[in-house]
Amino acid sequence: MVDTHPDPRNLRRARVIEPEAVSSRTGYARPHTVRCRPDRIYISDLGNPEGGGPGGIFVIDHYTFEVLGRWDVDRGPQFLAYDFWWHLGYNVMVTSEWGMPRMVEQGVDVEALLNGRYGHRLRLWDLRRRRHAQSLDLSSEHQMVLELRPAHDPTRACGFARVILSLKDLSASAWLWYRENGAWSVRKAIEIPAEPADPDQLPPILKDFRAVPPLVTDINLSLDDRFLYVSCWGTGELRQYDACDPFHPQLRGAVRFGGIASRAPHPKDPARPLNGGPQMVGIRWDGRRVYVTNPSYIPWDPVFYPEGIRRWLAKLDAGPDGRLAVDPACFVEFGDDRPHPVRLEGGDASSVPSLRGRDGGLDPVGQDVPAGAYHGLDPAMGWLFALALRSTALGRLLAVGLAARLLLALQAVLPLSLLRGLTAAVLAAFGVYRLARAGHPHRVGMRVGFRDRIAWSMRMASSHGVGLMPSPFLLGPLRVVPGSHGSQGLHSAWIQGLPNGLGEVGAHPIGYLLTAGPIA
Repeated sequence: MVDTHPDPRNLRRARVIEPEAVSSRTGYARPHTVRCRPDRIYISDLGNPEGGGPGGIFVIDHYTFEVLGRWDVDRGPQFLAYDFWWHLGYNVMVTSEWGMPRMVEQGVDVEALLNGRYGHRLRLWDLRRRRHAQSLDLSSEHQMVLELRPAHDPTRACGFARVILSLKDLSASAWLWYRENGAWSVRKAIEIPAEPADPDQLPPILKDFRAVPPLVTDINLSLDDRFLYVSCWGTGELRQYDACDPFHPQLRGAVRFGGIASRAPHPKDPARPLNGGPQMVGIRWDGRRVYVTNPSYIPWDPVFYPEGIRRWLAKLDAGPDGRLAVDPACFVEFGDDRPHPVRLEGGDASSVPSLRGRDGGLDPVGQDVPAGAYHGLDPAMGWLFALALRSTALGRLLAVGLAARLLLALQAVLPLSLLRGLTAAVLAAFGVYRLARAGHPHRVGMRVGFRDRIAWSMRMASSHGVGLMPSPFLLGPLRVVPGSHGSQGLHSAWIQGLPNGLGEVGAHPIGYLLTAGPIA
């Protein structure tokens, strides 16, 4: 574990988990993919210390980094492992398959490949109960089901999986898993054919086939779920598909770097042939910048590129409506170092589900309307005051206004960092106070007037947090508007951010009142 704070250019090693700690607690020994949830850090693993199986997923504590053990309670028929993702709203984890460590660590096991022993299934799991639920078999023709890219939109129960090779014709493919009428299915969405080539241009493993397989080694989905990028490491092509209709993706653009036979050059040095090809794909959250690196996997690189891989990174620009253009100035060579995934500061398309709006900011309405609707349905909060909507709404409005007025007044006399800490301390102290009290204050009888109901609603809204909802907006960093000076610039920034702030403040009570209204 590497600490990136306070200076990401001066990294600090924070913790090392030794192999024995993993194997003794999990039985695994080949960790691969790392993903995070609020409860734990999840890591996939290819197999055991002897190079066999099964592979699976283990978890570590996200505070202490202690290895906690295997994730699954009942793995069912699952044996091979590789990538994993989830659909949190549907209580489903999806996993893919590659091969046991002994099948991948010495290069391509040709016998295992021709006999269909590499992974060719997707596995669906009950995420809460940690049990194998369903297997989706792509058939043994389609070998090595690897990267998984679910839709970022948490309401869409679908995603793409890449398949490296078809034993029938050396093609590669991307498959769509999806949920329809309560059941999960999978179907081929994209097929990329092999390209004929002169045997003299091919490595020994491909000479008899007289063709270059695409060898799709990575796929990635833009954060708005609109474009699917497919890297063809064998042919040197990076493809861009319009995936608005995930069942029928449409090819929108393609570029070439390197390739087993083509050796297409980069515009920065058009006279020099490149080897390797687009491999890992990184996409900035706004979808406008795409990065690719070319090394794949040390034991497999010389099988397809016997002369060795010259390691590089290239950047492409994507227009608002798609299409790719190579950035002629951005081409980075790494010498003996091996670049692999690209993770971008400020966010990229490697997270799911998406919490960003189309402008890249957090989408408060998407998060707060459901929370408000929940509170409106909650008998302890919504039903009790459904017949007093006017007083409830006024009380909440007064609570928000009081908190906003107080925070704005304090900003004028206190440093922002101190005010943030003070606000957190007040909330924590209030929580401890409520926890320590023996009971709740109460009155005998329910004959209260309109003003009493407003005052009570204001107190309750303030105490459980609704009144403090504008705090993140009001205590957030203010950016000086270009061309403005001093307090005028800060005031302009505050005014320009006001619509988003009002959205953050208003989304929750709107959801609450729209739900409690029909009940009344």
